[in-house]
Amino acid sequence: MSDKDLGRALLDGESSIDLQALTRQVLKRDRRRITFLGIACFIAWMLVVMLPWATIMPMLAKVVEHQTDVSNGRIDAATQSQQSYQLMQIVKIGTMATFFGSIASMFVAALCTVLLIVASRRATLRQVNARLGEISAQLKALASAPK
Repeated sequence: MSDKDLGRALLDGESSIDLQALTRQVLKRDRRRITFLGIACFIAWMLVVMLPWATIMPMLAKVVEHQTDVSNGRIDAATQSQQSYQLMQIVKIGTMATFFGSIASMFVAALCTVLLIVASRRATLRQVNARLGEISAQLKALASAPK
C-alpha cells in the first residue's frame, strides 16, 4: 500500500487498516531509500573527485609526450607548428569538458546529499512517530488495566 492508497483508505473509511504492518512497510521502504541514496551520494562524490583526474592526467601525459618528441627532434619543424596547434585545441576542449563535467558532477553530488538528508530526516521522524504510537498504546493498556 502506497502513501496515496493509505490516504484514500483513511479518507474513505473503506476498510480496516493494519497500522503496524503499514508502519513496518513504510520503515522498510525508508531503509531501502536511504541505502540507495547513500550509495548514490558516495558514487556522486567519488565522481567529483575522480573526474578531473581522469581527464587531466591523460591530457598532461599527451602534452609531455609531444614535448619530448619535439625536444628529441622526432618532429620536424614543418609539422611541429601544426601538431602543437592541434594539441592545444585538444587541451582546450579537454579542459572545457573537464570543467563542465566537474560542475555537473558537483551539482549531482550536492543534489544527492540534500535528498539523503531530507530522506533520513523524514525516516527518523517516521520512526519516532512509530515508537511514540507504541508507547501511547502501552500507556493506554496500562491505564485501562484493572488495579
